[in-house]
Amino acid sequence: MYYLVAYDIADPRRLQRVARFMERRALRFQKSVFLYQGDLRGVEQMLNEVVRLLDVQADIVQVWQLAKGQPLKGWYRGRPMPLDPAGCILSSNRVVLVEKPGHRVE
Repeated sequence: MYYLVAYDIADPRRLQRVARFMERRALRFQKSVFLYQGDLRGVEQMLNEVVRLLDVQADIVQVWQLAKGQPLKGWYRGRPMPLDPAGCILSSNRVVLVEKPGHRVE
């Protein structure tokens, strides 16, 4: 199952910690928007871990379940955030990272 994760963190230090936390668990789409692949138990565990990094009076991490069985398609207008890796391709059983010219993705 796929989930959309977004956060709004008030403090720059906490923001950096939450960003690093999320980058280890999900695929970044925008500065504070990620795609998480897993089950409900994994979402609950992730939220229970990230709450330790938050000021729950000022910060929020939100998760939405994406429709089951729907293709992962996206559209945009404007300039996308430069990602490292340059991009990725999601298929049914794997994620393929696209390398930037002259860079190696590991």
